[in-house]
Amino acid sequence: MAGAGGGFCAYALHVINIILIILIYMYKRQSFIESCLSYLDGSAQGALEYHLKRLGFVEGDILSSFMDELCKVNKDSSMPYIHPFSNESEDDKEKNKILSWARDVLYDIISEGNFKSNRKPRPDNIQEGIYHKTISDFLLEFSKQNYVTATDISNYVFCPASLSISKSFSEHEKSKEAVIGTELHEQNRLVSYAIGDKNEVQVQFSDNTLKEEIRTKQNEFFFNDLRNSSILYVGHGNNSKKYFMSSKGKFVGQPDYVFTNADGQNFIVEEKFRPLNKEIISPQITHKAQLNSYIMGLDEFKTDYGYLVYWHYESVKYKRIVKKCTVFRIDKSAGEQTAIRKVYSEVLKLNAGYVIDFDTSQLDARKCVKCAVCQFCGHKTGRFKSVSLPYNSDYYALIGGGVNGWSK
Repeated sequence: MAGAGGGFCAYALHVINIILIILIYMYKRQSFIESCLSYLDGSAQGALEYHLKRLGFVEGDILSSFMDELCKVNKDSSMPYIHPFSNESEDDKEKNKILSWARDVLYDIISEGNFKSNRKPRPDNIQEGIYHKTISDFLLEFSKQNYVTATDISNYVFCPASLSISKSFSEHEKSKEAVIGTELHEQNRLVSYAIGDKNEVQVQFSDNTLKEEIRTKQNEFFFNDLRNSSILYVGHGNNSKKYFMSSKGKFVGQPDYVFTNADGQNFIVEEKFRPLNKEIISPQITHKAQLNSYIMGLDEFKTDYGYLVYWHYESVKYKRIVKKCTVFRIDKSAGEQTAIRKVYSEVLKLNAGYVIDFDTSQLDARKCVKCAVCQFCGHKTGRFKSVSLPYNSDYYALIGGGVNGWSK
């Protein structure tokens, strides 16, 4: 009995510790938001509340999480100006930094409201003296699509609303990460590593030839496979075929590379690029879905596996030099096939103009705040349980009226 009593006490203590950790986390999150936004004066705080409600947010966990992440992003990116000969105390400097973060948060929220507030085309706005672009300037003409692309699969896995927005509006602004990725993709660095038809290295480059020190015990399985393989297809060459289609014509994709190994098996390689200081512990779910869609959908190649390769680069004198490589092997499996088929089915319905379910429990403020189409999105507020293509104007319409019970 004594042993049982001791076990119960230990279990109870463990539960109490978990509760304390959760409470401390909640307090820190709340105190971070409050300490940041409390530096705004009363009118600025009122403006922030007003504009958040216009965007469709209501009090609750979704709003708290979104504001928390927005504060963190601005904290990391804000660089308040401090005069080199300032006589401010360290305490005042710290307060000014926090005030700068808070003002950036307010600016972001007001900017989104302004972006969504005017749906007139740009020529009409210019006549009225409005020179900034609004959401209507990015609208695309929608046409139903009876096939699914690998990008569709990846975007849907990231967020169905993001997929709908990306197909309903022209690109607002390419992220820095996307621009760098395109630049580094086009260097085709793996071409210089695999063997050719005569067991010779096919091409040599100056900036992108792989250095042997990039090989480690953790990734040598990939390089060994690559060294004994020949190139079947390179997706970023000037003369590359732009896309491949499944035998049934319902799936379209363009992988980065296709190789044939020493045993005559074909495999696919997808490259991703990250700054050197960004550790990759596991493959990103959207990248894994993209690679699995190629393995399953591009039956022309009859592949049973592929690699996700994360190149970690460092910027040196305006050049980006690859310093590290993290690799994950992805094998074809029944479970992955079932998951991809389910996504494929949903995307096919969306592309055909049907309304599909949107699970608000899957909202992740960390993704929402950093999403390339965040400014277009109304789903991040948690108000909508479905999504359609094209992206319905109701989703991004501003709200007017009273507090928390607002109507259009």
